[in-house]
Amino acid sequence: ALDLGYTVSVITDGCRGVNIHPQDSANAFMDMAAAGATLYTLDDWLETQR
Repeated sequence: ALDLGYTVSVITDGCRGVNIHPQDSANAFMDMAAAGATLYTLDDWLETQR
């Protein structure tokens, strides 16, 4: 979606990785953030909606 120009927000506590290797999920979040996605917890995202 980022490659297509969409704004991407990821609610991290609503995601869970498979973690074939111990840090796979953490690395995936870091990769998404580095690519331009905004990472939120649900509580933080809800605050942006008020």
